[in-house]
Amino acid sequence: MHAKALKKEELQQALVHYAEEMHAYTLQLVAEVRKQRGKESGTDAGAEEQSLDLSKLQISSPKSPAK
Repeated sequence: MHAKALKKEELQQALVHYAEEMHAYTLQLVAEVRKQRGKESGTDAGAEEQSLDLSKLQISSPKSPAK
């Protein structure tokens, strides 16, 4: 039973770590989008309709926790 509890705690820690990595990754993507949109000329209320070239983003996705 103790081994199960330990494994559950390790899994919870891994999930929290993964969630933190995903949050940081999301913030990085948002910053890149804002930076790219800021470079575009004539951005206005229709900025959401403009396409974003994701192939230009140089961001590596976080690694998933080991199973």
